[in-house]
Amino acid sequence: MSERTLADRAALVSGGAKGIGAAANVAIGDVDGRAGQALAAELGSCAMFVELNVTSTDAWSAALEQVDSRFGPISILVNNAGIGARTYIDSYDEAEYDRVVAGLAGTICEAWQD
Repeated sequence: MSERTLADRAALVSGGAKGIGAAANVAIGDVDGRAGQALAAELGSCAMFVELNVTSTDAWSAALEQVDSRFGPISILVNNAGIGARTYIDSYDEAEYDRVVAGLAGTICEAWQD
């Protein structure tokens, strides 16, 4: 069996500023610029930070473009960022549900198609 590595692959990790983004050729996407930039600096030349609000199609498009420009096409997406409300899910109205669930999935799908 051949050995597989991530060394020549690019990954985008949303919500990655707290450490889950520590891998080879990784783009750390987060709204927490300070923590994300610090982690990217700590990881060195194999890492970059991209500002990423996962609820925004435009932010996803910009992040995808930045990662592709630096590392090439994204092979791995860890869509780790969370969006939550401070209430129980059974009390969400339709708009809140869309923001939390559909918004997160829909924005990346729209951006990736561009």
